[in-house]
Amino acid sequence: MQQEATAVNISGGTVAGITDIAIADGGTGASTASAARANLGINRFSHVETLTGGAPTETFTFTHSLGTVQDYVLAACVDPANSVLIAHDFADAGNTTNATVFEVATTDGSNISAGARRFTIHFVQ
Repeated sequence: MQQEATAVNISGGTVAGITDIAIADGGTGASTASAARANLGINRFSHVETLTGGAPTETFTFTHSLGTVQDYVLAACVDPANSVLIAHDFADAGNTTNATVFEVATTDGSNISAGARRFTIHFVQ
């Protein structure tokens, strides 16, 4: 049974051998995850920061090579000692330099434990 080209129903399985779907058509314009992030303006970094600890919040600066204006910045770190540490763009979105200052806080408001933490940082342009 052949379907009409204007009414295709895909209910499972794999689609292979097709051209990447353009962003304008609801796709990413890419065939790999890293190319999709680049096409959509999403950049991800892994960064290790040594935190001083002893307070519920702390700041650190991360220098990147993406240019000067970032529309949204978020960093997260899974830390067994403090549940989850969340860092957000302390200076708000729209940085004026390549150095982004993050404010780190615990999800439960407890003091941050001292030590090195690996943050996954996401920039959306």
